[in-house]
Amino acid sequence: GKSSSSSSSGTSSTSKGGTTSNASSAKKLSLKQLIQVNESLLDSFFLFANNTSNNSNSNLNDDSDDDSNVNDDDDLSQLMTVGDLQSILVVPNQTQKGDDDNTIDRSSGSENETIIIKLLNKVMSKKDNEKEFDKCLSILLQPSSSSSTDEEILMVVQYLFRLSLSSSSVEVLLSSPTKCTLYNIINITYPLLLASPTYSIQLRDAILDATFLLLGVADSDDNTTTKFLLSSCLSMIQQSTNQLLQITISDANNVNVSKKTSSTTTMTPEWIVTVITISSQVLSRVLDLFLQIQQSNNNINDNDATTNVLDTIHDISLSVLDALCYYSPHNNDTTSKNNGSSSSSTSSGPLLMNGRTSSLLRIVTSLLLPCLLRGREKEEEEKEQSKLNNRMLSLWDFIHELIAEDTHDIIHNKSDNASNETKDESRIMKKKCRTWASTAPSVASGILCIIVEHMYSLPLPLTTVEDNSPAESENKSESNHSDAASKAQSQSVRLVQHKQFWNFIQKALNCQSSINADHRGMKGGGTFLARGGAGGGGDGNDGNYSSNPYIDESGMEDENVGQLVRRRSIHILRLLIEKEYDGLFLQSDSNKKSGLSHEQQNLKSRITTWKKYILCFEALEMEEEVHLVDQVWETVIELCAACCQPSPDSAEEEEVSTIPQLSWDMVGSLFARVLLSESPILRKLGLFRLLSGRAGIALNDNLQESDNTSNKKGKGKKKNKKSKKKAAAIEPSPISLVSCSFILEVLIPSYDSLSVLGFNFANEGKVTNHDLSLMIGPFITIYTRSLMKTPGRLEEFIKRVLSAQFIESIRVKTLVIIFKAVADVWAKDSSEQNCGFLISNETIVEAVKSLSVIFNSGGIVFDYRQGLSTQFAIILSNSIHSSESKKPDPLSVILDTLILYVSTDEVKKEETEEEMKVVEGLKQWVGKYGKEWVATVCAACASSFISGQLISFEKEAGTLVLNSARERQVGTAISKLCFLVGSFGNTSPSSMLWPAISKGLSNIPIDSKVQIYSPLTAQQASRALILLESGCRERVLNGIGHGDLVIDKQGNMLPPPPNIELLLSRAINFLLHQLNRLSICDVQLKTDETQHREPSALRSTHGSYLPNHFAAVINQLVCLKRAYPSSVITSKAIYDLLIKALKDCTEEKDSATPSISDVEENVHLAKNMCVLFGTLTFAGESMLNNIAQEKNLAQCCLKILSLQFNVPNTASQYGIQTWQIKAMRSIFQHAKWGSLSLLLPLSFESPSTTLPYLHDTVIDTALDSVNATPAKGLLPLFGCVIVAAKNSFDRYGEGKEKGDVGSYIKNMTKAVDAIFTIIDDTEHSPTRAYMLQCLCNLVFCPQRLIEEYNVFQIIRDEGSHPEEIALPIRSAFRKLINMAGTKKPHISKYALSYISSAWVGTKDTVGLSAIPYRADIAKLLIHKEAKLDETNSHKEGLVPRDDIQHEGVSVLPADTPETSVARAFLMTFISSLPNVGDCLPKDVERKVCYYLIFWLLDEVCLQTDEVGAMMVNGGTIYCQVIRAWQSLCLLSRFVTSEIAELVAQRVFKAMSITVSGQIKYFIEVFTIQCARKHPNIFGKALITEIKKINILQQYVCSLMIISGNLIVGKYSDDFIKSSTLNQGEFDIKEIIAAVVPWLGSTQSFCRAIAQLLLHKLVPLAFPSVSNDSMSTDMEKVHNDWFFVKNTWLFLENNNEMQKLRKKQLRFFESYETDSVCTPEGIFRLGVDEIGESNPSYFQGIKQCLIDIGNENAAEVPEWKRMEEILHEYENDRQGGETGELVNFQRKILPVDTLNLTLENYKQQKRQNAAGRYRQSLIVCASLINKVTNLGGITRTAEIFAADKVLIPDSKICKMDNFKSISVGAGDWVTIEECKESDLLRWLKQCKKEGYEIIGVEQTSSSKSLSNAKFKGKSVLLLGKEKEGIPQEFLNVVDQCVEIPQLGVIRSLNVHVSGAICMWEYTKQMMMNAD
Repeated sequence: GKSSSSSSSGTSSTSKGGTTSNASSAKKLSLKQLIQVNESLLDSFFLFANNTSNNSNSNLNDDSDDDSNVNDDDDLSQLMTVGDLQSILVVPNQTQKGDDDNTIDRSSGSENETIIIKLLNKVMSKKDNEKEFDKCLSILLQPSSSSSTDEEILMVVQYLFRLSLSSSSVEVLLSSPTKCTLYNIINITYPLLLASPTYSIQLRDAILDATFLLLGVADSDDNTTTKFLLSSCLSMIQQSTNQLLQITISDANNVNVSKKTSSTTTMTPEWIVTVITISSQVLSRVLDLFLQIQQSNNNINDNDATTNVLDTIHDISLSVLDALCYYSPHNNDTTSKNNGSSSSSTSSGPLLMNGRTSSLLRIVTSLLLPCLLRGREKEEEEKEQSKLNNRMLSLWDFIHELIAEDTHDIIHNKSDNASNETKDESRIMKKKCRTWASTAPSVASGILCIIVEHMYSLPLPLTTVEDNSPAESENKSESNHSDAASKAQSQSVRLVQHKQFWNFIQKALNCQSSINADHRGMKGGGTFLARGGAGGGGDGNDGNYSSNPYIDESGMEDENVGQLVRRRSIHILRLLIEKEYDGLFLQSDSNKKSGLSHEQQNLKSRITTWKKYILCFEALEMEEEVHLVDQVWETVIELCAACCQPSPDSAEEEEVSTIPQLSWDMVGSLFARVLLSESPILRKLGLFRLLSGRAGIALNDNLQESDNTSNKKGKGKKKNKKSKKKAAAIEPSPISLVSCSFILEVLIPSYDSLSVLGFNFANEGKVTNHDLSLMIGPFITIYTRSLMKTPGRLEEFIKRVLSAQFIESIRVKTLVIIFKAVADVWAKDSSEQNCGFLISNETIVEAVKSLSVIFNSGGIVFDYRQGLSTQFAIILSNSIHSSESKKPDPLSVILDTLILYVSTDEVKKEETEEEMKVVEGLKQWVGKYGKEWVATVCAACASSFISGQLISFEKEAGTLVLNSARERQVGTAISKLCFLVGSFGNTSPSSMLWPAISKGLSNIPIDSKVQIYSPLTAQQASRALILLESGCRERVLNGIGHGDLVIDKQGNMLPPPPNIELLLSRAINFLLHQLNRLSICDVQLKTDETQHREPSALRSTHGSYLPNHFAAVINQLVCLKRAYPSSVITSKAIYDLLIKALKDCTEEKDSATPSISDVEENVHLAKNMCVLFGTLTFAGESMLNNIAQEKNLAQCCLKILSLQFNVPNTASQYGIQTWQIKAMRSIFQHAKWGSLSLLLPLSFESPSTTLPYLHDTVIDTALDSVNATPAKGLLPLFGCVIVAAKNSFDRYGEGKEKGDVGSYIKNMTKAVDAIFTIIDDTEHSPTRAYMLQCLCNLVFCPQRLIEEYNVFQIIRDEGSHPEEIALPIRSAFRKLINMAGTKKPHISKYALSYISSAWVGTKDTVGLSAIPYRADIAKLLIHKEAKLDETNSHKEGLVPRDDIQHEGVSVLPADTPETSVARAFLMTFISSLPNVGDCLPKDVERKVCYYLIFWLLDEVCLQTDEVGAMMVNGGTIYCQVIRAWQSLCLLSRFVTSEIAELVAQRVFKAMSITVSGQIKYFIEVFTIQCARKHPNIFGKALITEIKKINILQQYVCSLMIISGNLIVGKYSDDFIKSSTLNQGEFDIKEIIAAVVPWLGSTQSFCRAIAQLLLHKLVPLAFPSVSNDSMSTDMEKVHNDWFFVKNTWLFLENNNEMQKLRKKQLRFFESYETDSVCTPEGIFRLGVDEIGESNPSYFQGIKQCLIDIGNENAAEVPEWKRMEEILHEYENDRQGGETGELVNFQRKILPVDTLNLTLENYKQQKRQNAAGRYRQSLIVCASLINKVTNLGGITRTAEIFAADKVLIPDSKICKMDNFKSISVGAGDWVTIEECKESDLLRWLKQCKKEGYEIIGVEQTSSSKSLSNAKFKGKSVLLLGKEKEGIPQEFLNVVDQCVEIPQLGVIRSLNVHVSGAICMWEYTKQMMMNAD
């Protein structure tokens, strides 16, 4: 030991010295290279040791072969077994035996250390050399943290290999390399790798390489020892893997909790994956070993060893797949034995490895299955081929379980022996894992990707055969395999003919992924089963885990399983079709003479179709660029047509065909790839093509455009015509081809996911804007109509539309469109009226429940609710009920449906057209159940409702009845049902209600003084009142058309009949009794012992409901009053009660009245106030007028205002609780302000000295009472304040003197504050809307604003700043605008609609009242609202507004977008102002118009510092600037000569700034309008700017367009006239001098306009140019006249110039500016996707250039046209056989994207999406602000695998134009935000991390890019678009590079520069790697 140690040490030292001597030039050796070095060192060491051993043992017997087999058991007794590994394999609380039969104690030491100690004990003796033992142990226990550590571990392992074979007995016994290798695997390699989870992958591979190093020469020594070692090795690996795979989640948790911190091995999925990987790698190498032996020696006996290894690999593969997909199968002890493990899991449930497809499946696909297929190449004999086929069949059986359409959660393996099946039923049951819906398709597709080519010709059973599960595989004999195979052969087909396989492919290709683009829509979906995926699921797995208690959303490792399954499936399909094509090709070669048969021709046609399909799918799956996706549609149209091809003539012919015909489900998956794309633009493109008939689906409606087949462009006229002819040859497929699932699961969710529905489509150079929301409805209507030919499909479609899953999965707005589209099928076409559909009661109930949830959510817009209910009624009206079906349950079907149509209006308004449709639809639906039956049901429901049989009464109830919402809904539904039944004309509706009402009120006493009845009587009466109220609202009981009320000859309404009067008297007495009880919250006082005391059933939970119920009782009184105004008995009783209550509330107490307690006083006060409110509510107009004459109502109101409900001090003595006090106070406040709202209008009409004091008191008291008033009482409180405020404003409105200004402002401010306080406290949206309109109507009127302006003038004259003046109306306006913000445009709509009209005022005061608001007007002109949020929209349909005057309200201009509501009103106001000099006050001209012009120019349009951000389309600055210029266009008529010069300076300065084309258009329009008014000023400025030399091309283009309009356009006469008459300060010759240089412009458009201008101006400046005689005289005078003349003659006569001039003139003639300077003209312009104007003049410029190009193209030489014709002919001729199948760019799916290869997780993170390693290159684009450049840079960075990209703002990634240009690269490359302010600090940090900063900039020290040398870690710094890299950043740059340029232009686009530099870096890195 000593000598070996020193020798080894000396050798190592020498080696190190040798390396050090040449360290600068030598490279460091890798671990694989070190293996050979270590072997050389060990050879030297063991040679010396063997020589020493031979000298001391010279008598050694060399002939030991004879006895070697005899002593096998003794010599190999030291082999490691699974028992030695149990310390890291078993679960806690289990006892395992090791080699020494000692129990493993987990409490002492590490399990890893225990195994390594055992390993060393097998190899060396610690007693002989303890130091060496400890040294080896310490090295092996080191974590693999560095290369030096790995080198030490590898050396020790190789030393142990040699040491284990150095003993004389083992050395002789293991005389062959094969035995040695197996021995080392068992004793060293496998245990060590299992016990060392921290070893790196490189170290593990090196250890495996060292293990198999001795296999230099394969041996064929086949004896018992080899078989024993192989059996031991395979058994150890199989048992270890099986045991780990069966660990459940609870087992792993218990193990990890029980292990100490000293243990390095924990039961985690990652560790188990490591163990399975190691096991698979060992098996793969062992298989290679025996295959090599079999090949080199051709020994048949070696096949047994190979077969054993393959069987083990096969069994482990199935065990791994089982662990992925199924729960623990341990149902009895036999299972664990069959699995080969010595113990089983202690718990059942989900396995730890369930769903780990990202890591565990890759082991199978990359290691195990390739081993099985590699063995297939050597198994050529029939017997061995049969074994392989059986293994493939076993795998197919497993796959079949995954893809079979099984609805059970438990899978039973089939067995032929019934008794055995019964006996072992528990053993053969498999329970699906918790992630089955995603795991099953992922596993099935992954396996098929590997084995599909090898299963192509294998006969597969049509039904499942007996499974070869891992538990049974070891015990199955070969005869069983053969029997199973022969049985399967009897009914078998090839894979390409298997229906289950094609079903799986179809569903897998439709496996969807969720949309991440928008904020709503796309609920659900995304899983395999959600799209009809295979693999069963049903009750347990189809999104319902009721039978599966283990729900774990994190079980799946793959983030996007749907995408993986799709890509794998199309890969499988491509391999299969290629195989089928190869087979057909072989057949065609053998039948060249006879040719292909008819069946083969059909097969070839189908193969071609499937090839096109695969190419389309791959393109749509991978491509995200819009124009490339758009190229695929032509082929998609062909595939749609292929779906409509006739089926085979006979079933036999179909069976002969090997490939099924393409179906719509397959084609639909192509559409789904686009419609469910993450790119909104692609989704829009797909929707537009499909909805407009451009996708191969025919629409028999006007929606389909005639040019839907002419989308392809070509070169030359010939080619275009040919392309159109080809497209026309393909007939579009009928729309009925589309499946219902596609419509409901793909098309509608895709539409629902879009927030912006506008779409610009380019067709043949024309760009048209389309609204998808206007297209989706007609498409669904046409589709539904097409289903009428197949009633079954129609019924299924309607059923799914009405299902809860569909209704609850999409937005309400989309749901309204879909319902309307379905209903329009019967509404538009009368011929379809008789074509109904069957609908079940269950479907109606499900739809009603879902709609009820939506309606009751509170967030639905009124219009949407009305639309849904209307269309649902129409759908129901066209349904058909089977005569055999049972009658529906009246409550759950009919009444619950009618509850949806219960009106929330307190007052029944006139029926709208929509409501009439609802009534008619419901009437038809109800009538289909049978008119007589429904009439009977109606009366029965009313009676049972009263008696409590329909809805049971509350058990513990008193005489104070609080009706539930359900009671009110059902009662209202009964009345509506009576109304519908009465409309049939057979039965009077009132006759069905009055008996039930009479029954409910029969026990109520007539005398109001007698109020004793039972709780049951009260509940029945309360329900009778519900029927009475709802019957009156439905106009069933109020006499209109039903005879309850009659009119005499004079037209007077007679009293109701006596029986009705009697019932009304009972009803009113009951309601007044309820008011009494409610007012005191059922408090019983002890003052009157004789009074009957009723038990109270109220609880504290009723406290918040009592005020609402009080309001409901008041509403019932109001309803009865309006329904029966002529009642005599009730009027007299009410009048007496009203007088008494008014007296009790307003008169002072008599001093003689005995004093009462504070409790009694407050209780009586509340009771009297409630009675007063109730009687006032029921009192008629004449009754109130009588009271006004008898009493001083102003005094009464003041007295009522002074009344307060105080909290009694002695409340507890009376048993009154706190919640009762709060409820009484709320009810008192409601009653108080309700009474005042009825009395105040009469009080202000009567003259009184107290009126001035009254309205002030009302406002002050209201401010104090807001918080105490309940929600239902805020509306009457608001009404009181409005009435008081109006009278207050009228009184103080005349306060124009200085002394009255303060009083005016004070009182106005107080009133406005009170109104806003009430509004802020109101939560009910319709009520708030009503209050807002009342406020606007009150304060924003011309009279109020003029009064405010006068006050404003007075205060300003005193020296106050205009903005510091506290004007109450202006403050109210600003508060409303702040409330509106950007998300509530309806509020600003209220305010601006009133105030903008009031600003106009009268002729004398026009615009004056707007002066105080000019700053607000300026800001609102550039204001942009957000997209309308349905939850914030105005629900005006719910609120009556009879008292609002709509006169003087501005109307929005036509086509106003929802994002421009505020500025639209202001633009209307500006346009309504008169012109300068036409009655426009001078103050308005100067203080409003001038102010707005200069504010917009200076504060918005000239924001030079923020101009870069403006280029981001959709950004805030961009929107403000374009809106500012639009407003300036309207204000252009107010630019007078006084300010024209200042405006011109600012305009041309703004024009010189780089802006987008849309903004540039409005700048040009504004400039043209100003130049027309002031040609001298703007003309001179224009010439000055054109003469400049260094100006931008965009600026030149604008100047040329302006010049063209002024000189040659429709506005040229006025402009030129001002120059020719010498009225201007410039001459035409100056313009000529400025234009001539631009004849050589590099921009064709500017050059063309310059030619046009010169042609027009030369004759004007030189009239003699066209006269030859005069021209001669000019030549004598001017020597240079020759050049002028010839230039003009060339422009005049040249053919090309004439064509160009013609096109340009057409452009300027169509250039319109006057119409754009109006609100209607601006809003009439098209809008882009961000909602801003998109002028069409760009299309004019583009079309002009296209026309010129087409004319030039038409003149192609004849030889060139002939060449194109020959080229087309050659393509057509070759395309028939071998030409391209498609005409778009192919996209091949990389195999790496299938996620089937094995790789380290950290390495995977360093790789990009294509599987290639990222480069250490960071692209810094933080100085760039153009989205287009950033998108291009990101795309290029992803292509060259850059590490990451830096951008200035992360929000840019969400913009549509960024996504479009980057084509989704942002999803594959890391993007980080680094603003310019943080960039310097970031660059310095990168330098610290070792990065080299490379600036792309031309400097004095910059290097040419071709000479620059890049380091590995580099940062590429790109500069700004114009300025480049600022100096502060150049100071930290390591080197600057510049791109050599050979052209004239001295700059490149920053994106192009970055792309060139990225490629140069990549090229250098590739060369360095080589």
